[in-house]
Amino acid sequence: MRRPHEDALAAAAGDAANLAKAYRAYIALEEAGGDASRVQCMYERAVVSAPTDPVLWRRYTSYLDHTVKVRVMSAAAHARATRNCPTSGETWAGAHTRPLLRST
Repeated sequence: MRRPHEDALAAAAGDAANLAKAYRAYIALEEAGGDASRVQCMYERAVVSAPTDPVLWRRYTSYLDHTVKVRVMSAAAHARATRNCPTSGETWAGAHTRPLLRST
């Protein structure tokens, strides 16, 4: 089940667009499986491979905010996202509106 996704990641090495596509497919598989730790592991692998991809960071932080709901992990990921994507206004907005979402 996971082997084709691992093969797609290996084949996409060096091609940022195909690598992002392969990670999105793999993350979708893990999200469908419902194991939050596996999903988080895949997001971590993805952001290590593409640390300056603001879309990936927004998806990851959104997953942490709305599914995992552990403030310490979420806050750390938002901090990493803004450090790695300092020119992304949406990444900064997500980091600063996260505490507002928690209080409701």
